[in-house]
Amino acid sequence: MTTGRITALCTATLLSTSLILASAGPALAASGPLVLVSVSSSGLTGSGYATSISADGRYVVFGTNHDYLVPGDNNSSYDVFVRDRWTATTSLVSLSNTGQQTPPPGDENNGHSDDGTISADGRYVAFSSTARNLTATNPFGGSAIYVRDRRAGTTRMVSVSDDGMPMGMDSREPMISGNGRYVVFSHRHGDVADVYRHDLRTATTRLVPAATTWSWIDTIGPRPSISHDGRYVAFTSDSALTPGDTNAVEDVFVHDFATGATRMVSRPVTGGRTTADSYTGAISADGRYVVFCSDDTSLIRGDVNGQTDVFVHDVRTGVTSLISKSSAGVQGNGHSYAWMTISGDGRHVGFGSTADNLVAGDTNGYLDVFVHDRWTSTTTRVSQPNGGDEADAESLGPVISADGRHIAFTSMADLIAGGAPTGFDDRVYARRMPVLATK
Repeated sequence: MTTGRITALCTATLLSTSLILASAGPALAASGPLVLVSVSSSGLTGSGYATSISADGRYVVFGTNHDYLVPGDNNSSYDVFVRDRWTATTSLVSLSNTGQQTPPPGDENNGHSDDGTISADGRYVAFSSTARNLTATNPFGGSAIYVRDRRAGTTRMVSVSDDGMPMGMDSREPMISGNGRYVVFSHRHGDVADVYRHDLRTATTRLVPAATTWSWIDTIGPRPSISHDGRYVAFTSDSALTPGDTNAVEDVFVHDFATGATRMVSRPVTGGRTTADSYTGAISADGRYVVFCSDDTSLIRGDVNGQTDVFVHDVRTGVTSLISKSSAGVQGNGHSYAWMTISGDGRHVGFGSTADNLVAGDTNGYLDVFVHDRWTSTTTRVSQPNGGDEADAESLGPVISADGRHIAFTSMADLIAGGAPTGFDDRVYARRMPVLATK
């Protein structure tokens, strides 16, 4: 990933009419209730970070190295968990094909598991891991991509070639399609990184091609993203993947596996090429909308805030819209990035921002999590305690459900009074979003 502002982290009640009319919108009592997700089935709190959420918001995937969230977890390693918000139970999913956890430190098979992502129905979880005991086919000990079938209780490696052999030592950043059939991930070898799509049904792996040239994709930024049916893949690259791409900066692309076409979505409103970096956030379920962040000021007319902003590109119409703005349309006065997420229909977009003018009463001086409703043009801050006060530390990494009604995120703040013991650096929270007008 290249340097620049973006790379610093690339590692409510119903909205009233006054929200739309005010310059920034009123200080919202975030829709609730806010609940802790990084907890055991018995209610013991752990730290962690949110990475994915199921289509209906029932299941939230998070990672942590706390060993007491499930019985028998003694490996002192980062593991991947799923929290069932309906039944208030937590389960470990970074398990071997025989149901064994990663061995403890000192064992040659020990490793960390990360990057969990869940299918729409919550059955499948893809994740990366450096553990060597998850399947019988990882002789390298490097990071590989696995899929856990939570219904069948099986685990399989998917960062493999068509003959089933592992691709190598550094596969990361998986995302599973909503239908659970495809997994897209990045694979690095030396200074080069490529994006691949694995088909779980046919056990085949395909390179996400660079237009029709099949050029290598040199630099991958954030996790690639895949549509519900696996047809479209959005990703970041600084390579020249489309005709005339000579800007040598990070751009956002979408590849269509049905037509074989690759198109750039981070394009200036007047044509030509950008001169600053852009990074993929996510693609909508049907592949029509792509959310991304950019330092470039030519993507829309009148971008004069000098900040990293969040945008949504409509692949069908070719129109790019600003997302990191207040309900009155005022551009954010701080950087907006910190992971981006989009609902299945492209209506709701979640993002992190240091701006204090997106909603009224934002005086905490911290990175907060916001959701912008593209249908009502309203922006809501969701990283707030249940009482409606402000967070006293940073919040980031939102993941929004496909139906747009649930959001999970990570926060260093104790947003629920007494919700975590002193010294916990981060916690995972979730809340239900307000139900607003339909289109």
